[in-house]
Amino acid sequence: MEYIKRNYPAEFRADEQSGLIEGIPIVFDTPTDIGGWFQETICAGAISEDIIKDVRLFWNHNIDEKAIARTVIPIEKPGGMTLTIEEKQVKMLANPNRKRTDANDLCLAIEDGVINAMSFMFGVAEERWEDEDTDYPKRFITRIDPLIEVSAVNFPAYATTDIHARGDTASENDRAALDKMRERRKAAMDNSKKSKPKNIMYYYYGGK
Repeated sequence: MEYIKRNYPAEFRADEQSGLIEGIPIVFDTPTDIGGWFQETICAGAISEDIIKDVRLFWNHNIDEKAIARTVIPIEKPGGMTLTIEEKQVKMLANPNRKRTDANDLCLAIEDGVINAMSFMFGVAEERWEDEDTDYPKRFITRIDPLIEVSAVNFPAYATTDIHARGDTASENDRAALDKMRERRKAAMDNSKKSKPKNIMYYYYGGK
């Protein structure tokens, strides 16, 4: 499975007193332009409780580095994180260990407003397309699995999230998804033509 990143501008907040970071990495039912190729909407219900049990928080998708927080760790402990599925979004609450230089630097950047976007990396398990025969089709992601990670990022893609942060607005994987949809549609149309019964004309001649 190929994974996709999506960024959002959002309200990313770091509380100086509690040390907690609050943000919205995923929003639902928000149409977003993907590279001018197609419009994409992540539908409400696309995220289930099962896939948020072990998700990590990174900075700019640097998954080769240490995670800032993780959902398997209770929020009361340093490095803990929660993801809460709400009606219109997924809300994140993280408790980074500010004794760590990288975690503290991230918190300071959020407090300063230097980092104001969130992103997430995910796999598409189920989707549907509309307006497939147009130059600007619509993609509806109805089930995400897996949810790899969420990130605080420098640049957003979805303009409505809150750390204020999806990943790259348009990527090779996005283009591949569009091409795959068009190939499926063409194959379906070709099969439809092949299976269509031919018109057979019968001529009856009267006579003795």
